[in-house]
Amino acid sequence: MKRMRVRILGGVLALAVALMLFVVWKTRPQTKYAAGFSEAGFSAIQPGETEADVMQRLGKPLTTYSEETVEEWCFGTGTAEPSQGQHWIGRVLGWPSEAACLYLKDGVVVSVRSSGGSRLAQLQGKTADEVAREMGKPKYIVPAGMKVTLRYSEPRQPTDSYEAFLVILDGERVVRGTKHFVYLD
Repeated sequence: MKRMRVRILGGVLALAVALMLFVVWKTRPQTKYAAGFSEAGFSAIQPGETEADVMQRLGKPLTTYSEETVEEWCFGTGTAEPSQGQHWIGRVLGWPSEAACLYLKDGVVVSVRSSGGSRLAQLQGKTADEVAREMGKPKYIVPAGMKVTLRYSEPRQPTDSYEAFLVILDGERVVRGTKHFVYLD
């Protein structure tokens, strides 16, 4: 009787491990990389390099896209204060932050990011002057500007999980940072 229980338990355990390995195998990233791309080259990219430097090291990206960013005002005790010369990049690179931020376009709050405050949500639609009177001086302000992203990887199929490698440039096409993450679909 005891041997039977041990065998059943062993079989269940083996089945669970096999199922777990199958799930891991099926959900592993399926990534297509740009010709000439290498993780070592990507890791060597430093802020301040030019787009030409990046292209020499990694080759032509799979895609390039640009977007205009809005002005960001952040309040609170977060750790997301940008270094000198880094504008919107903190948000792009996912700096850890507990800061509550307002996003302004043409001097009006268009969206809010806050981990737990409805106070900021009430500022939606208010002008920069109204916000300054109500909230005081922000911890930091990230000016609006152009952001250019060079994408060196993409999913093999539209529904695949993949490993993303992005190089972030400012409007002058100078590297402000890189971003590497796994996108799970």
